[in-house]
Amino acid sequence: MIGPEDLASDMECVLDRFAIRSPEVTEGSPPKGAPSRTEICEWIKALAASKPQLFSRFDYGWALDPCSYRDSAEAVLQMETLFALSEIDPKHPALATHRPTVVRVVATIDFASTFVRGELCDYILISRPHYVLLRELAVLLRTLHAGAPPEIRNARPMLPDSWIGDALDELLAHGRERLRELVEPLQKHAVALYQEELPPDPVLLNDWLAARGVKADPFAWELVVMYTGADHFVLFHELSHALDLDPHDGPRDLATELLTDRGALSLMLIGVGSSKARVSLGLPELPPEDLVIGPTAYLHLLRMLALFHGAWRSAAALADQTFAPEDRAVAETRRALTEIDARLAYLIPSVSACGVEPLVPRMITRVFSGHALSRAAGALLLDQVGQEFELDDLPLFDISGARASLDDAFGPPRASAP
Repeated sequence: MIGPEDLASDMECVLDRFAIRSPEVTEGSPPKGAPSRTEICEWIKALAASKPQLFSRFDYGWALDPCSYRDSAEAVLQMETLFALSEIDPKHPALATHRPTVVRVVATIDFASTFVRGELCDYILISRPHYVLLRELAVLLRTLHAGAPPEIRNARPMLPDSWIGDALDELLAHGRERLRELVEPLQKHAVALYQEELPPDPVLLNDWLAARGVKADPFAWELVVMYTGADHFVLFHELSHALDLDPHDGPRDLATELLTDRGALSLMLIGVGSSKARVSLGLPELPPEDLVIGPTAYLHLLRMLALFHGAWRSAAALADQTFAPEDRAVAETRRALTEIDARLAYLIPSVSACGVEPLVPRMITRVFSGHALSRAAGALLLDQVGQEFELDDLPLFDISGARASLDDAFGPPRASAP
């Protein structure tokens, strides 16, 4: 039987193997209104009582012990993982060789989270910068929405949400300085990561809003859904790697990532359809919007960061010859953007394949409207570093370009039989 000490030892080996730093965690009291590790473990015990087979079959007994977690955030992520696993048919082939899967928040110099194998367990490693940058994106959107024209600001933000492009046009009509100010905090954290500086402990979005007395208006609610939805998408993307019995660590090809995104949406849909069970166990109800707002926000943030990174590396290449040549920075940025665009495009058929057709039009809107923000933010960063970076040459979000990437991953679509 695996215990907390076994997990700690196995985890240290994983961190050493991948040169990942483990954050110094001194939890103290959890944020105001947030449950403690002990309280979350009571929820996990309730889940274990209702689904004992999962816990006995896969040796998840350690998950009931508060000492197995370094803080309440890890306990919540583990609870979400266990709940998703508990809703899968025990006879499903994905569980045939499942191993205990442990969720940890780690200090990396990368926005991306990952799935790796240890000796005893599998690990989902959630990047700490993930929380910082998601919060900064939410703050940017909140400020952008507040500065939009009244007809945009007073409209229901959830439908439609093409207001992003309109709000950007309104701000740009009065000069670029205000928009530059909005993007600067996000840029500061992104560039710090590229300089291998770890961000401070993240202030979660709910706490940030409460500290500033932000009213619980519909748009603040949408930002919380975006933040938590992106969190779920990342967590379940990595859990899909575990369930697909991914045989290797490290970079994976585009086809694998696209299918894993679809798996993440399927696991999110389980949560949406199990709201009563979630609430009875202490977990928050998941709105259907999670499936749309979370994945698109996360991937558009990845897109924005790819532009940031490309511009930063291009500037560094000119200043210091130890960096890769500028043309290589441009080529790598182009490749990253093309792959992200393919993942964004694939969200649309994936939502349809998951059986939630009513969400398809909203997914299409989200996929295209978010591009305006990532492109504007990238352009402003280029202004600040003073680079003649070939931004206009980089791929726009273009369904034909994304289609080509999907064809590369899966082969061209076959003609339907007559």
